[in-house]
Amino acid sequence: CWEKRGVSREIALGRKLLEVDERLEELEDRLMVASLGRTVNGSQEDSWSDSEDEDVEDEELAVDGAVGGTSTKKLQRLVVDCRQVEALTESIGKGHPFIIAQQSRIIRVRNTILLDLSTALKQTAVMGESGKTRLIRILSIYREFGANAEAHGVGVQNRKNYYRDALEKILLNRVTISK
Repeated sequence: CWEKRGVSREIALGRKLLEVDERLEELEDRLMVASLGRTVNGSQEDSWSDSEDEDVEDEELAVDGAVGGTSTKKLQRLVVDCRQVEALTESIGKGHPFIIAQQSRIIRVRNTILLDLSTALKQTAVMGESGKTRLIRILSIYREFGANAEAHGVGVQNRKNYYRDALEKILLNRVTISK
């Protein structure tokens, strides 16, 4: 009876380890990030490359107003999936040899998502008033990702630029009105 429980626990652990690897591989493929010893898989079997998903993302880009950018829905999915991998590694234990070996992959995926978020935030900042809704969505994604410091750093600079530009417009309007 004790042996069966031990074997069952080992099987469950093995399944969790396989799930970590599979989820990381899927995230790497979606982010187009290659790990050492493997290339990015561009197969049509990837659930995220279906033409239906591409159509949905095109619509989301149009709604977000980020033509040529990444949709907030896609960024949200990436963050949720990465957080699930992190939660799974926590449940296994950070000290497990396999999890230790996967840390470079996890960090690479996380940094790539942060870079995508940063790029989306910068693209949104130049949109001005029309990008407020998208800006709020991106900042909430940063918060969910646990990356408030990164968002704050980028956001502060964008806010300074926004206010500087707004003040310049106000001053220019006063000058033209007073003439």
